[in-house]
Amino acid sequence: MSMRKAIIAAAMTLAVLGAAQAQAPAPVTTQPVDLIAVRQAIMGGNYGSWRALTAAVAAKAEPKNFILSAKGLLATGRLIPVLFPANAGIGRLGLPAMIEDRAGFERATAAFVSAAEALLKVTQANDAEAFPDAVKAITASCGGCHPRPFARNWNE
Repeated sequence: MSMRKAIIAAAMTLAVLGAAQAQAPAPVTTQPVDLIAVRQAIMGGNYGSWRALTAAVAAKAEPKNFILSAKGLLATGRLIPVLFPANAGIGRLGLPAMIEDRAGFERATAAFVSAAEALLKVTQANDAEAFPDAVKAITASCGGCHPRPFARNWNE
């Protein structure tokens, strides 16, 4: 996926998650993209979705009300490898473990995507019985990177 397509997809995901303020999209320019800011916004949106999902389980809310949250988590999960490019080198685009154990990082990302796919199916089916386990699975999949050495806090 090209950087331009990744940024467009990230911007659309932010809109779905409600993490972006309503404003006209900036025209595509030759200015460098602040990939770190994009990543932080997406991870912040994921965190917000996760908080809403855990509160929904506690409140025994209808899963169908969280279809957009599940879609957003799935879309952003698919973007994670683009947000942390393997060829970026060590630095602010990724922690050393992402470079040193790229296969482990990609497995953790794939587990998150799988959990998000399952969560989406549960929300679309409005399966109240399976909803708590699907939210537990997405929570556990976040642990594939947090607090493992692949990630710090979403806003760092």
